[in-house]
Amino acid sequence: MLACDLVAPSPPVQCSRRDAALASGFVVEIENTSDQTISLWIESGDQRDSFSLGPGETETFGWLKGYQFGENSSFAIGGEGFSTKRYAVSELKAAPSP
Repeated sequence: MLACDLVAPSPPVQCSRRDAALASGFVVEIENTSDQTISLWIESGDQRDSFSLGPGETETFGWLKGYQFGENSSFAIGGEGFSTKRYAVSELKAAPSP
């Protein structure tokens, strides 16, 4: 439980995007930048999924998991002990395609 004047930290992740290989749009990549396993959720539109990431691990979200990210899309990431952070796909760093 947080005291009234304390704010939970942002999730320790780095997000990037790459072109989708099987559909139009983008795949969002989420990398755990901490040295601990973290449990998170991602939400975009009506879609919401929970996932865990070990230290340095990356999870991808795109067409194969039911997400359709375009240039004007946005999503939120949060988790137990973390605040909710919102991202605009257009502002994410581009990652190389696999």
